[in-house]
Amino acid sequence: MDEPFLDINGLTRTYRSKGGALVHANVDIDLAVAPGQVFGLLGANGAGKTTMVMQILGLLTPTSGSIRVADVDADRRSRRSHGDGAARPDRVGPLVTLAAVSLTPSACR
Repeated sequence: MDEPFLDINGLTRTYRSKGGALVHANVDIDLAVAPGQVFGLLGANGAGKTTMVMQILGLLTPTSGSIRVADVDADRRSRRSHGDGAARPDRVGPLVTLAAVSLTPSACR
């Protein structure tokens, strides 16, 4: 197999709920997606799908683990450009804090 386009190793994201309880959104996820491969992310409500996508896009930092997109660390990629990927969540709540230019696809610039 070629180098994965998306390579996730040991991805974990935890946070505190409003009540103070520790919430595990993602726990030790490993995923490799080859260039040109299409995949879907399915799960029940609250399973951590949106959290995972936000981490892949560099909009959330993982508690632990690594994410590489096109052989670039997702943290470094997010500082370089938000125009390399897109997501369409069912609610726009977390995205309203982004500048409008961050939401503009690269092709439209």
